[in-house]
Amino acid sequence: MIAIRRFLLGLLIVFVLASLGFIIFAYRLITRSLPETTGTISLSSLHQPVEAVRDNYGVPHIKAHDEHDLFLAVGYVQAQDRLWQMDLIRRAGEGRLAEILGPEAVKFDKLFRTLGFARLAQRLAQQLHHESRAALEAYAQGVNEYITSHHGNYPIEFAILGYEPEPWTVEHSLLVARLMAWELNLSWWVDLSLGELLVRVGEEHTRQIIPTYPENAPSIVPEPWQGMPHSLTRRSVRSRIGFSNEQMSRRVLEHLRGFLKINEEFRRQFQFEGVHIGSNSWVVDSFRSTSGKPILANDPHLAFGVPSKWYEMHLTCPGFNVAGVSLPGAPAIVIGHNDRIAWGLTNVMADDADFYVERVDSTNPFRYEYNGTWLPVDTATEVIRVRDEMPVSILVRSTHHGAIVSDVWPTAIPFADSLREGVVSMRWTGFEMSDEMYALHRINQARNWDEFVSGLKEFTVPGQNFIYADVDGNIGYWAAVRLPVRPAGYNSVLPLPGWSKDAEWKGFVPFEQLPHVLNPREHFIATANNKIVGDWYPYYISQLWEPPSRILRIQEMILQKEKLSVEDMKHMQFDYVSPFARELVPYILHAFDSTRVDDATLATALTYFRNWDANCTGESVPASIFCVFFTHLLQNTLRVHMDQSLFNTYVFLTNVPYRALPVL
Repeated sequence: MIAIRRFLLGLLIVFVLASLGFIIFAYRLITRSLPETTGTISLSSLHQPVEAVRDNYGVPHIKAHDEHDLFLAVGYVQAQDRLWQMDLIRRAGEGRLAEILGPEAVKFDKLFRTLGFARLAQRLAQQLHHESRAALEAYAQGVNEYITSHHGNYPIEFAILGYEPEPWTVEHSLLVARLMAWELNLSWWVDLSLGELLVRVGEEHTRQIIPTYPENAPSIVPEPWQGMPHSLTRRSVRSRIGFSNEQMSRRVLEHLRGFLKINEEFRRQFQFEGVHIGSNSWVVDSFRSTSGKPILANDPHLAFGVPSKWYEMHLTCPGFNVAGVSLPGAPAIVIGHNDRIAWGLTNVMADDADFYVERVDSTNPFRYEYNGTWLPVDTATEVIRVRDEMPVSILVRSTHHGAIVSDVWPTAIPFADSLREGVVSMRWTGFEMSDEMYALHRINQARNWDEFVSGLKEFTVPGQNFIYADVDGNIGYWAAVRLPVRPAGYNSVLPLPGWSKDAEWKGFVPFEQLPHVLNPREHFIATANNKIVGDWYPYYISQLWEPPSRILRIQEMILQKEKLSVEDMKHMQFDYVSPFARELVPYILHAFDSTRVDDATLATALTYFRNWDANCTGESVPASIFCVFFTHLLQNTLRVHMDQSLFNTYVFLTNVPYRALPVL
């Protein structure tokens, strides 16, 4: 009996020691990469000492003697906190996820190899301004100082997947920024969705569910701005939306479905769904402010993710004192303020991409017709390395319009005849040359409206609504976006004939003719991904506006008070009232005006609706009922016109059915 007790006691001791050892091992594994927040770190690339202090929220405040040391320290500190996130994003853009995640990621690698983001980053790097290159090189030095000095102590994700991070380059920062632009660009999704609707359900039904923007809903710039040439407002150069399925065949749609499906799957798995959510921003001038100074508020609604897509920091050196949020992987402040100005942004929702049906030689899949001449298709063989499996080789093709995206299939090899039939390329403004790092660098240092606008000239993608305030009392707005000028007579919603010179973009809207306003007579500016300008504006911008519910509520709250305080702004950001629900609920109640309701549950729901103020708090019972009702309303109203696959495609961009339903 004593021997058994000793054995059990020994077994218990062994178990406790083993458990303790495992806990210690796991703790060290998890915490070994936590950032060093005290003491001194020696970095060989620094010119002079740099101070990096974290506040109670963990936000780094970095103070340096020059910009080189400042951006180098930013790279090091960001790598301390976000190296795994940064590495995953650059691998996605380079098409190298399968190297660490295995064969399930091959389809994502094929997507980004076909789109050519890595090649794009190389071209972008070759035309950077001197200031941009210097900042990005210093940033890369800082990231690499961290990678080199922490060998064997990387974040736990590297240990789990069994690999180590490679050196960071200038191209990687450009890749991260351009991937954000890709995340926020889904106008092409609407093109494909509506095109498929047109082919499968016909023009009459498609017209019924095409979203429209209410004529009386607010726009950001309600009237022509000062200095806009009167001749421009009279000239009609808009690309109007019409219907023609001449080029939109089922074959074309079939060959784009792989591209569509893999995009959707990637966005959902890797939390690239920012465009679904929307953003708000507003600014009031000194006339509407209790402090006598402008107040600016901005709340970008990107999809939830851990870690966040944003990285907050405060950067200081001679001539540079700016605080706000950046993208992990890049050093510039995207949204923030310095000691003179503040700015915020929301998505323009621009229609900045078109598809082109290419006429490929039936005897040679590497020639395509353009303007009566056969041109060579640009080709490249990409080798995708796959973890624990043989590499996969793919053929990447492109024309002068852009990548042939119809080559993207869920499998590694497309259908044999797809090399000649249903060939579709994609032109996107994000594939054009630009230098957003230079733009943000200048904005970060801007002292007034003119310097701010001068920086905006370099910002083209993703198209953003920039709002502005300064210490001198000015407020302003500018749509920083590269807008294509499309040819007259062609429908920009449907794929264009790639063989016709007449279907080419005619250029881009000049910067000075992009919507803007300084110190409007309303004494405030508000944006919520809503329509930017009225129909007096001559250029086509988009059909992808968000429903006006948010902008209506923002304007409603601003106009409720003669003057607003910072606390009022905070209250506005936590407001849950839905004008959309407020508009629809009376129709629901009216439907039962002459109907006897015997169902007790239904009667209770209607009672809730009658007493509801459309405040959608988390505890609101009528808000819960309304959300469930609306989901079923979408199914019952729109699902009858399409199968489940088409319905899922149509509702993937939530603003499309939300805008269409109230007018049905």
